Amino acid sequence: MVVAQLVSTRLARALGGLAVSAALAVLASSSPSLAAGEATGPGEYELKATFLFNFTKYATWPDDAFERADSPFVVGVLGPDPFKDVLDRTMKDKVAAGRRIVVERYPRMSQVGSPHLLFVTERDPALAGAVPKEFAKRPILLVGDCEEFATVGGGVGFFLRRGDLRFAINPDALARARISVSVQVMKLARIVKDR
Repeated sequence: MVVAQLVSTRLARALGGLAVSAALAVLASSSPSLAAGEATGPGEYELKATFLFNFTKYATWPDDAFERADSPFVVGVLGPDPFKDVLDRTMKDKVAAGRRIVVERYPRMSQVGSPHLLFVTERDPALAGAVPKEFAKRPILLVGDCEEFATVGGGVGFFLRRGDLRFAINPDALARARISVSVQVMKLARIVKDR
């Protein structure tokens, strides 16, 4: 308990409140599946859903990313949905950029509408490389389910390191999408470049 409070206090100072509970859970490796270094498990996607919500709070999209003044903020999932209802529960009644958040699912890349944040679930290297090329200049924060996603042109790629959930950020990809991410988030990330 003392360790958890110490970590929580340090995180709160470092992050200004960003995902303290999620980051604390990650650092403490409270999920058995994460502690074992497994790539799947309900704990992993609960944490990822929390991180996705926090990305909506600590990133800024250009004004032209929204069609109308009352357009919702769309969080999309491309590929088989590993979240089940966790993402919907995490985003329920939440707001990003002053807009209500809606979750949309796209089974195939050709079905992707106009999301503002797109989570790519497939760990297929061909798809990981195709998605950033397809959406490179659109104001979409592209987030992938593997670290390599960020090195092939995605904005953010999740990865596990010693049982902890971490993420890499590609500033070049963010610049292409005209999305800026807060310095606090950048400090938490592993910074990568396009391969």
